[in-house]
Amino acid sequence: MQINVSKNYEELCKEVANFIVDEIKELSSPLLCLAGGDTPLGVYKNFVESRADFKNAMFIGLDEWVGLDGADSGSCRFTLDQSLYLPLAIEESKIQFFDGKATDLSRQCNETNQLLETNGPIDLVLLGIGMNGHVGFNEPGSSLDSICRVVSLDETTQTVGQKYFETQQELKQGITLGLKQVLDTRTVILIVSGEKKRSIVKKLLEDEKIDPSIPVSSLWQHPNCHLFVDEVAYSE
Repeated sequence: MQINVSKNYEELCKEVANFIVDEIKELSSPLLCLAGGDTPLGVYKNFVESRADFKNAMFIGLDEWVGLDGADSGSCRFTLDQSLYLPLAIEESKIQFFDGKATDLSRQCNETNQLLETNGPIDLVLLGIGMNGHVGFNEPGSSLDSICRVVSLDETTQTVGQKYFETQQELKQGITLGLKQVLDTRTVILIVSGEKKRSIVKKLLEDEKIDPSIPVSSLWQHPNCHLFVDEVAYSE
């Protein structure tokens, strides 16, 4: 894991955006997986302001809350629509994303698994890190062999997830890519910022080993993983 420490959030996001653009510029049709959530928003702002060229890229969703879709403010798809897909006029045909309101969630998983079997692996994934160390909705205890599936969400995830919504939501389940699909990705980027993430960053870095209770630690075995972190989150 290569560690990159930035002075502040703004510098962090600019460095991550530049890194991603450099990583994919030689690829004819990159397959990208970009997380929703708060932390990557500054990266997407940089993409929009610089009018980054993603015309040849395909996008695959990382995760979504079960019971929500792109019409729901605060959902993963809504966040990416507003911050990235719509401002850069990404065509819907270039986006494969979970519908958390689908009546057949198993079919949603199977379609994504099939897409990755046919067109994978993912070229680049941008991940945040949950307070409990989850990546996507791969919660503590997730298997390294896991693929796309519906999961029961950890209590920490359910509680922290309320911050994305104006009214109380039932956030008991999520749909997510599995750790195997993340680990199969050619380039993995972790972006972490802020005081609240000090503890999980410390846990990730202090032992440099895989701990099933901290899913993000699985990335110690990835050959091309880059951690971008600001000084505040890295300070412990």
